[in-house]
Amino acid sequence: MKFKSGQRFKFDTRSLAAGGTKEKVLILDGHDIEKYRCRFDIEGIDLAEFERTGGQGFFSHNTDEPPICDWKLWKEQGALWGVPTFHSDLNPKAAVIEKLWSADKINAVSVGIEVLETIDNKDDDYTTISKSSPYEVSIVNFGAHPHAGKGLSLMLSAAVGEGIVTDEEADIIDTEGATLRKELETLRADNARLQAELSARPKPQVVRLVPSQPINPGGIAVSPEHLSASVGSALSASIAAAADRIMRRMTGKLPD
Repeated sequence: MKFKSGQRFKFDTRSLAAGGTKEKVLILDGHDIEKYRCRFDIEGIDLAEFERTGGQGFFSHNTDEPPICDWKLWKEQGALWGVPTFHSDLNPKAAVIEKLWSADKINAVSVGIEVLETIDNKDDDYTTISKSSPYEVSIVNFGAHPHAGKGLSLMLSAAVGEGIVTDEEADIIDTEGATLRKELETLRADNARLQAELSARPKPQVVRLVPSQPINPGGIAVSPEHLSASVGSALSASIAAAADRIMRRMTGKLPD
């Protein structure tokens, strides 16, 4: 990947499992980042602008919403470290994410960095980002990659099951999943209502239809009960298929 001065990128960073603790989160180190074919000069990271703007932190780089925390960043032992302070008393989403963070259900961070200066290395095809400036640090379910949102509903379902957050709190984080769950509940209710209506219908007598020129001597026997059940089964199958698709989308088994 070619980098130009002034460009902004979101870089995969290390999870807590890869290094650091809740009190000292590993943001970036000097190792090669294979995905972007680059490496950072940690000493060349300028924190002045980040600190001047308050060190804002978001959830999954959603800068259209209020920040969920402030980050204190520092450089130490060839790496960039940080610790978040959550806005739990001001932002309901921040309060939920802090619970998930404390319970280690969410343990990854992703940093947005503006590239200021680069050096192309002749020995390999990696670019050294010699000068840079972070503009935000996000807490994410996974890393900063195209499928960062996959598995969010599953993680939240597990957190609800373990009593870490409530269903209502989970819906604050996963608004899309909340909408899908409501659609699924509606489909299931419609399906149950349809099945109940079909079961409650009285059994009609069999009507025998005989064509004026019958294809076979015995004619064609058609039961309205069977016809009604067939139509009902088709509608029920359609509803069930839609519900199945929503469930698969919620669990990340279908693409967005």
